[in-house]
Amino acid sequence: MDKELKLKIRADLNERTFEGETLILDRINGQIHHLNSTASYVWKQCDGSSTRAIAEKLAEAFQIDLSSAEKDVGALLSEMTRMNLLEICNDTQVD
Repeated sequence: MDKELKLKIRADLNERTFEGETLILDRINGQIHHLNSTASYVWKQCDGSSTRAIAEKLAEAFQIDLSSAEKDVGALLSEMTRMNLLEICNDTQVD
C-alpha cells in the first residue's frame, strides 16, 4: 500500500468500542467486523492521516520498530479497504 495514501473511515458505518476492541456495523453490506486492540488503534487513526503517519503512531504507541509497523499497517489498511470500510481522503490538509 502507498505510504502516502490518506484514508478515512466510511461515514455511514456504526461502531462501538469496548475494552479496547471495536465492533463495526456495515448496514449497507450487512456485515459486522470485530477488531482487536491493535487493529482498533489503527482504525481510530483513519482520519485522513497517511499510511506512513499511522505506522509511525503505531510504532510509538506499541513500541515496535517502524519497518514492522509499516508492513502491518499496510496489510491491515489494504484489507479494510478491500472490505469497503475505508475511503480515500482527498483532503490534503490532514496528516
